[in-house]
Amino acid sequence: PDRILDSKLNAKKANVVDRVDFREGDVLKLKDLSEASVVTLYLLPEVNLKLKPVLLSTLKPGSRIVSHDFDMGDWKPEKTQDLQ
Repeated sequence: PDRILDSKLNAKKANVVDRVDFREGDVLKLKDLSEASVVTLYLLPEVNLKLKPVLLSTLKPGSRIVSHDFDMGDWKPEKTQDLQ
């Protein structure tokens, strides 16, 4: 709940409230992400792999997935970027 609040406050400061959605819940119970154009993840690799079928089956072509720190198994990124 604290990270959701932080995220909403940061979205307000960045003037993007109408373009983002933050949700709290069990990520493994997600069934449909078709409304998303960008999904950001900060999950362990084993959770990423469990979420992968939902991402593949419901995201529209051109949607982006940004995974901070952890990979998606054999699903290799098109691009990586190190920020410091």
